[in-house]
Amino acid sequence: MKSAGLAKSSSHQHFIFSPDIEASVEVDPHRLTRDHMVALREIGFNRASMGVQDFNPKVQEAIHRIQPRE
Repeated sequence: MKSAGLAKSSSHQHFIFSPDIEASVEVDPHRLTRDHMVALREIGFNRASMGVQDFNPKVQEAIHRIQPRE
């Protein structure tokens, strides 16, 4: 989460954001914890996207995102 905080800090040095911005982050549901969610919210994220990268098991293995169909 430290790197996310640095990214936010850096982006806010170079850009002006609306106070009601929708700030989204893609998360891996298998690794996401409550602490992650709290930290992401604290640095300004208010939307999380969770999705399947690919249903092909070989692709999932190659990108280290094994996601069973269940």
